[in-house]
Amino acid sequence: MTIVGPGRRGVLVATADPARARRDREWLEDAGIPAAVPAELGLRLKGAMQASAARAEHEAGWRAEAWSRALRRPAVESVEEGEVYVAGATWGKRRARGDVPDLMRRPIEERFPPRVAVFGGAWIAEDQPEYGEALALGRRLAEARIEVITGGYQGIMAAASRGAAERASGLVVGVTIAPWSERVDVNEWLSFEVEAADLFARLPLICDADAWVAFPGGVGTLSEIALCWSLVQTNSVEPRPLVIVGERWDQALRDFRELLIAEDLHFDLVRPAATAERAIELLGQILHPASNP
Repeated sequence: MTIVGPGRRGVLVATADPARARRDREWLEDAGIPAAVPAELGLRLKGAMQASAARAEHEAGWRAEAWSRALRRPAVESVEEGEVYVAGATWGKRRARGDVPDLMRRPIEERFPPRVAVFGGAWIAEDQPEYGEALALGRRLAEARIEVITGGYQGIMAAASRGAAERASGLVVGVTIAPWSERVDVNEWLSFEVEAADLFARLPLICDADAWVAFPGGVGTLSEIALCWSLVQTNSVEPRPLVIVGERWDQALRDFRELLIAEDLHFDLVRPAATAERAIELLGQILHPASNP
């Protein structure tokens, strides 16, 4: 069952042994709880990059905590016979296996920290203005206790990741792609790297955010923005900010008005911003809850 993507809910099964993980998924689904095994979603947790991002890997339950934080879903991990480690937005605990279904029915709608997806080209260099704007955006988001999710590579993705990581509270998830692992460098500022089997496995996770912000990029960035735009245009998800930053996107939006057959209100779903500061203003509706301690 697919539980990852904007508007979807469910429980990640983080049990290490594949056969046992499938049994855990079936056990939860039989109890009426949507569940999925990361491998069946085409996802693999390559590591918790920062020491604060997850418990030590030798400790029981670290996988559940890492997956829960990376995907913003409750997670379970069988740790001993008859015992399961359960992780949520702000907690993790061992529980008897029989107690877990009732426990999971309560936190399944638990609110995880807000998250913004930042899209943009890997070719943007540090001395280019767009890099500085993405860096500033990442810092401001972390200061507002908002998590950042990117494609995990260089350029804009590295800038936003770096900006967030420079603040102690900043958590950054990078969703990379397995076939690119030998030819594209992952940036060093990730809290978690989740590796997707391909683009189809990557898109539901990288777009799973409370808002989307796009800087200049290539075909990949365009595909991400098109998907997010379509999701809100078709009411497939609850409305959320979709912000495009910079003159390149502003020009593209003007061109789209000429090229695409769509109503004006559909173009109004995309909000252009000249700077990161303006983008932050447009994200205001999700900043307010995060600003309250």
